Amino acid sequence: MHTNMNTISDQLLVPRIALPHDVREQQIEQLLQERGAALSVQCVNWPETYGYCPKVKAQVAHDGTSLYIRFEVEGEGLKATCINDNEPVWKDSAVEFFCRQEGEQTYRNFEFNCIGTALASSRSGRDTDVRHFDDVQMKRIFRHASTPRQTFDEIPGIQHWSLTVGIPFDLMGCPQGFMPERMLCNFYKCADETANPHYLSWRPIHTPSPDFHRPEYFGMLILNHNDYHTHSLCSNL
Repeated sequence: MHTNMNTISDQLLVPRIALPHDVREQQIEQLLQERGAALSVQCVNWPETYGYCPKVKAQVAHDGTSLYIRFEVEGEGLKATCINDNEPVWKDSAVEFFCRQEGEQTYRNFEFNCIGTALASSRSGRDTDVRHFDDVQMKRIFRHASTPRQTFDEIPGIQHWSLTVGIPFDLMGCPQGFMPERMLCNFYKCADETANPHYLSWRPIHTPSPDFHRPEYFGMLILNHNDYHTHSLCSNL
C-alpha cells in the first residue's frame, strides 16, 4: 500500500492505474490498496463540541476517465437509514468527497453512507445554486460497500467497514472525454445523527462550527497522466 509520501503539505499526488474492461469490484479495491495514494481523514476541526475521532483513511487513484477512492473506517457504531440516492446520507455513518475545478466558483459534493447510498450535486455554496444530480448521473457513480445493502438502525460497538467509489471526471466539472491535471478537494467523515456525531476532514477547516461547504479550505489533487498510456488533458484548467 502507498504511504503518505504521496502527500506534500496540502497536496496529494494521485497515480494512474490500468483497469481492464471486465474488471471486478474486488480487483478495483485491491488495485487501490496496492497502488493508490494514501491519506488520512483525521482533522478534528471542532474538538470542544465534536471531539470523537474514528480511524479513517483512504486510497485514491484514477484511470484517465474516473477518480477512484477507497475509504476505510474503524469506529464506534454503524448506521444506515437512507436507501435511495439523494436522501440525507450525512445523518448516517458517512464519508464524503467535495471537489472544484480551478478557476470555477461551482463545486461538487459527493456523499455516501456505509451501504453505498449517495447524494451528489453541484453548487456555489451550501444553499446557493444547488443542482442535485439526476438518476442517470447517479447511476454512473460506481459504488462497492463492504456493508450489505439494507437499512438498519445504529449498531453499537466497534465497527470496521469500507466503501469504494468511482466518479467520472465529467461529473466533477471537466468536459466529456477530458481530465484535469489537478483539482481542488477535501475528504470528509461524518455521522450527524448517531450516538457519536463527528465531523472529520483531510485538510483542516477553520470555521466556528461544522461546515464542510467551504471550498476555500480545499487541498489539491495532482493527477499523474503518465503511468500508462497518454490521455487528452483538460487544457483549459
